[in-house]
Amino acid sequence: MPATAAPYYVPDFTTWTGTRLDSQEIARLMTVAPPPTINSGPWFVMFYREDCDHCHELLATHFSGSLSTPTLTISIPDTDPAASLEFPCSECHVRTLLKGPDYVLTTPLLMRVMDGVITYVVIDAEDSSSIDQCLHP
Repeated sequence: MPATAAPYYVPDFTTWTGTRLDSQEIARLMTVAPPPTINSGPWFVMFYREDCDHCHELLATHFSGSLSTPTLTISIPDTDPAASLEFPCSECHVRTLLKGPDYVLTTPLLMRVMDGVITYVVIDAEDSSSIDQCLHP
């Protein structure tokens, strides 16, 4: 985690494909480091908000029950805890971004990672073909 945080973050996820997850500034703002195994083999990574219906729908549809691919979920801490929805992924590795900065990004945001390198980013979670392409390369 950096010594100081910026007042806000506006990541451009369109440029992330082909880069290491741990090289992205916002990814280094997790309050607990990601599992070291994120740099080995395939992973899914998803930024989400605890009160986001679309986020929880994506998690419930594709990440509930037994997971064949490890999954890291990263919560954006800008929601009202009273509005939080039930988290459907019992096998996900759950992390939270540092409280304080404003995170300007649309959730859910799903990525496929191989050996620590981002290989696919779903920018539009309404695009079911993009989600399928991410989940089933």
